[in-house]
Amino acid sequence: MTDVSARPVRGGRVLTGQVLVKLALFATYAAFVSVLLPARVAELDPAGKVVALAAISSVAFAVTAVAQPLVGALSDRTRSPLGRRLPWMIGGAVIGGLADDDAARAVARATARAASSSARPTRSVST
Repeated sequence: MTDVSARPVRGGRVLTGQVLVKLALFATYAAFVSVLLPARVAELDPAGKVVALAAISSVAFAVTAVAQPLVGALSDRTRSPLGRRLPWMIGGAVIGGLADDDAARAVARATARAASSSARPTRSVST
């Protein structure tokens, strides 16, 4: 039987760094989802803000539930001189950098209007 040397594992700094980065990313995402997005939806559609926010959140979670495993499987199959993950990180950074605020605003406005118009009861007009 071979004796394995009892060298200490030196991953403490890497693990600490990863935990701190994950916490910073979570705090940024949580601020967006819990403060900025509801405020923006309320600005676009004050009357139907609850339904619009629910629709936006539901669509976002559904897309995420499909996209994450798909992109994960594709990145596992990626063979590149840059490795398996780096091309996907670069692509995501480019797409995120090119995302226009006006386009995001238009999508949010259209989604809010569609959600609020489909959820509002119709009023009968009596003369």
